[in-house]
Amino acid sequence: MSVSSLLDTVYLFWKEPFAEDESCESVSMTSSHTSNDVLFVGLTEVEYNFTDASGNLAQCIVIANVSVINLQDEDLYFSYCPSSFQTSASPKESLTQVNWTEPKVSNPISGTLLAQSHYSGEYFPVGVTDVTYQLLSKDKKPVSCTFSIDVFDDTKPTVFNCPTSKGIRSCRGKTTVQWYEPYVKDNSDRPTRNTQTHYPGKTVFKIGKTEVIYTFLDDYGNLAMCSFTITVHRDGCTVMTLRVLLWIMVVLLFLSITLNILFVIGSVLQKKRRKQT
Repeated sequence: MSVSSLLDTVYLFWKEPFAEDESCESVSMTSSHTSNDVLFVGLTEVEYNFTDASGNLAQCIVIANVSVINLQDEDLYFSYCPSSFQTSASPKESLTQVNWTEPKVSNPISGTLLAQSHYSGEYFPVGVTDVTYQLLSKDKKPVSCTFSIDVFDDTKPTVFNCPTSKGIRSCRGKTTVQWYEPYVKDNSDRPTRNTQTHYPGKTVFKIGKTEVIYTFLDDYGNLAMCSFTITVHRDGCTVMTLRVLLWIMVVLLFLSITLNILFVIGSVLQKKRRKQT
């Protein structure tokens, strides 16, 4: 039996012989090699010995010839290499499982080494990843098959903690408002570009309704928004008005007392002048 390989060794399979004795008694067997043994380049004698209960011996000898194939560059190539392709990313996961049809080799001979950077069914991050297969023939330059997988993110970021609309009362005509700010998680695990129209505790809101808008944009142009309304009502002004009136009354009382004191002092001074004259 003969086999050719690109390597110096090969796992060789064959159908093993068997023997039967005319006495119908069991026959023992020994062999120098068995099917699926590793055989080296060159001639190997495979010997089977069969012995019956009476010690009679029968033999089966096979010569295995393992030779190395000296492939030319044009003999070894990829008859099929996948084209680059694009696939959508998993909506809420940072990695996406991607499958493709494996490349096909022109000479799928036992012993050809196939090196590859990735395997069909692996999980890929968002973005472009190059996949490379290489055929490594003995003493030959590698023959490559390369294609790109673009895991495209077409899912907008997920917004968490978006506030609900709220109302607040104020008598001064304007006020600041506090709220817990929203945040997002994107399946690309990359930071998003964020904008907002107002800021908690800093922006001054006037009487009426104001829409607060947050935007979150990922690297692939997917936009997520969070919006809510702040309504400022004019209220609590009665107490404030009474306080103002009270202060006005105190001021007026103070002025009245002061004027009376000045009037008394002026009267006293005027009487003294008259007595002196």
